[in-house]
Amino acid sequence: MDTESRHSLGTKGAGAPKKKGTTRKRVWVLVFCIVTFCMMFVSYAVRTSTYLHARIQPKLEQLGEKLGGAFEFRNIYAVGMTGIVLDDVTFQPYGMTASGSLRFESVTIYPDMLGMFIGDLNASAIEVKGLGATVDFTDSPHSHRTWMMARRDALASSADAMGGSVDTADSTLKTMPELRCVDCHIKVSHEKANVELDIPVQALSFDNPFQPWQAITLSGEEVGACVEPLVKEVADKFAEPLCVKVSTTGMAFESEAIHLNDLSVGAFEHKSFRLNVMKMKNVEVTLRGERRFVHVADGRLDFEIDASVSQFSGKYAFDYREFELLHEHENDRLGFGIAIKSDNDAMARLFGGYDVGSKEVGMTVECRGLDFAPLFKGASFFRQIKIDSLPITGTVELSADLKHENYYINVDGGVEDGAVTIPMIAKETLSDIWADLELKAHWDAPSRIMSVDVSQGHLGKILFSAGFVYEPLEAIEAEKGAAVPAVPKSGIELKPPFHVGASLEFSGEAGEFLDALPENFAPALKGYKLEGPFSGKVELKFDSDNLDALALDVNLALDEVKTLAFDPRSNFDLIKTNNFLIKVNTATVPVMIGPRAQNWASFYDLPRDTAYTFIASEDAKFFTHSGLDLRAIRASLIANLKAEKFVRGGSTISQQVVKNLFLNQDKTFSRKFQEAFLTWQMEKTLTKLRIFELYLNLAHWGKDTYGIREAAKYYFQKNVRELTLSESLFLASILPNPIIFGKQYADNKLSSSRTQKMINVANALYGGKRIDKATLDETVSKLKDGKISDRPRPHIE
Repeated sequence: MDTESRHSLGTKGAGAPKKKGTTRKRVWVLVFCIVTFCMMFVSYAVRTSTYLHARIQPKLEQLGEKLGGAFEFRNIYAVGMTGIVLDDVTFQPYGMTASGSLRFESVTIYPDMLGMFIGDLNASAIEVKGLGATVDFTDSPHSHRTWMMARRDALASSADAMGGSVDTADSTLKTMPELRCVDCHIKVSHEKANVELDIPVQALSFDNPFQPWQAITLSGEEVGACVEPLVKEVADKFAEPLCVKVSTTGMAFESEAIHLNDLSVGAFEHKSFRLNVMKMKNVEVTLRGERRFVHVADGRLDFEIDASVSQFSGKYAFDYREFELLHEHENDRLGFGIAIKSDNDAMARLFGGYDVGSKEVGMTVECRGLDFAPLFKGASFFRQIKIDSLPITGTVELSADLKHENYYINVDGGVEDGAVTIPMIAKETLSDIWADLELKAHWDAPSRIMSVDVSQGHLGKILFSAGFVYEPLEAIEAEKGAAVPAVPKSGIELKPPFHVGASLEFSGEAGEFLDALPENFAPALKGYKLEGPFSGKVELKFDSDNLDALALDVNLALDEVKTLAFDPRSNFDLIKTNNFLIKVNTATVPVMIGPRAQNWASFYDLPRDTAYTFIASEDAKFFTHSGLDLRAIRASLIANLKAEKFVRGGSTISQQVVKNLFLNQDKTFSRKFQEAFLTWQMEKTLTKLRIFELYLNLAHWGKDTYGIREAAKYYFQKNVRELTLSESLFLASILPNPIIFGKQYADNKLSSSRTQKMINVANALYGGKRIDKATLDETVSKLKDGKISDRPRPHIE
């Protein structure tokens, strides 16, 4: 091998020299490993329970001193890269019982990364899990209300203890750890009430406690709350807690007040009541000395009452402009107020108070043209009553002595241009209602005495007054000095035996009377024109244990009233002639009534016995009364009160003529009023014979059978002039329900009650010397044998 070759081999075997860059990298890697190890060692050291306890405990003690209490926790350990967990944390405010504390399942503190390594554990974020807080407001020698009022300096100092900074110039917290609450539960207790709140995950967060409306936000989510009744009397009726949902977009703390924005309370439901929503804006809660005050600027109330409560069940909703609630702790009194204002400046204010000690409550409602119709729109009584418009102006005062169960109502106000539909009064909507009254009412529950006094009222320009008294007979006997057993309490039930007294007085000018009536109340009287003064008084008295002694007194002063014009539909001046023909739309077929009608029967076409039979059967005083028979009305009242339902009417023949000729069969106060008015007009204008003729020619005796002439043909196939006494008695007896009783006669199964009625009328004719004894005996014998007529019975399907 040559020298060159050896040189090459020798050089190769010796190897290449090392680069300087590679050596530096290895040095840096070594340094990094050493530093990392040191940092991990430091991190491990600062993350041990011993070190964390030593660092956290002083901070919690400082924070506790600032907040007026003491923190304790069971265990502390690190989690993740920077998390520090405290298990089973409690905060016990000074001066509170053990039950008045805050308990946390865990509190996780998140310092920043660098702070974790250097041992600075100031929190940048805090997460609370399983918060259970009990705040006890029960009075004690220690004043803990100062702690609960969340003073500004305490919050600022608390922030400083947790790592925040405070600008002492304006006491505004500049930085504050982010606080998240997971599965939180708060309980506020009082000697008379408990409130429980359930806050959803991450619903509660703190932003800036001293920037108005931004201190606390609930992220638009609802917070659940359950409230136990405040006082024992309420607790007895509502044994279960009342639960509600609450949400707000912001909360701010001041030294003596809490401000909330857009607060919403909803889903409140208990037994028969449900609060759908109560929205509030700009809410202020103030705790100043012994006064706790809540003020709401604007809001909306939406609630429901179940049908089991009363006829006022249903849905209600309205907007309000202001709401206030006040509690005076030392005097233990509650005050409240709410104002409703519409766009047209109409308003209503409701305010009052409740004294817990004396159990006295008072409430006043002031209205100025506010339409209450929208409020009642969803009420269940709209099935019976519909309120289209109810603008009210005036004052209503309600007060109650709950301890002695005495209740009072004072009303001074009225309706302006109202519109309502009340089927029992009138089928059509009543509009153009102008009425006011001054009313005082009192209900004494233990003695069951009720009194209502309308000292003055107006319907349009017509003046009226009224009174009503309900009084148990035991109370009346006690006033006389008689020894009677104590009257048991019975709530608002009106139980016999009792005494009732009622009165109504009215007066005015006849020309203004019809104008004062609401539109559609008396359409049949629209064309009437009256003049002259009038007045009237009605009195009613009765005892429940002696209804037969019922007293009814009616005095009407109408002599000076003149009729200037009739309504064309009831022109009695025309009807008194022999040249009228009226088309009557009956329930089945139209009927022509009048001397010009083919089937008209005059008084002189009837047998004498037939005419007096109908008088004796239907209206014995027909020829002597002036259209209304007070004795018949009184007898009907007694019969209806005894039966506790409507079983008998008190209409005279004159009233029946008016009803059948001009009105309808509606059982409404409107129809009865028009009937009374037209009866008065008819009796002033027509003779009794003409009224009786109208009655017999209008009466309904069977299917499509109207008038006495048609009835004679229908049942007996004879002319009306040929009717016998027994046949006339039969026709008079079936008028209450001719369809049923006529069919019974056709089937030869006439009820014993109809037979007895015919016999009673025959006896009345004999008593009035209209028939002799022989005729009576012969007729009664035939009736008992069922021999009403010698003609074949009709065939009725």
